[in-house]
Amino acid sequence: MKTKYIVKLKEWSDEKDLISTVEFINDIIDFKGYSDEEVILIVNQLIKIDILSLQYTAREQILNTLCNSYANYNIKEKIDIKKIIDIKNVIEDDLKGYIEELL
Repeated sequence: MKTKYIVKLKEWSDEKDLISTVEFINDIIDFKGYSDEEVILIVNQLIKIDILSLQYTAREQILNTLCNSYANYNIKEKIDIKKIIDIKNVIEDDLKGYIEELL
C-alpha cells in the first residue's frame, strides 16, 4: 500500500492529486513508516518535480516533506544535495527556510 503512493509521485495528474499524495507520504514519514531506501526514492522523486511550475501550497508541502525526510531518516549522504541547493536558489525567500534546515 505504501509503495502505491511512491508510484503516484511519478504519475500525479494535477496539483490537488500531488498535494494529497505528498501529504499522505509525509504522514508516513512522520511515523517512520518507510525504510531508508523508500525515503531515498521519495526524496529523489520530489527533487525531480519542477517546483516552479507549482503553486505555493504544493511547493510548501514538498519542501516540508523533504525536511521531514531528512529529520526522520539517515539519508543525508545518499541524496544529491546539489539539486536541493538548486531548488533553494529559485524559490521564494519565505520557503528557503525549509531548505536551510537541510543544509
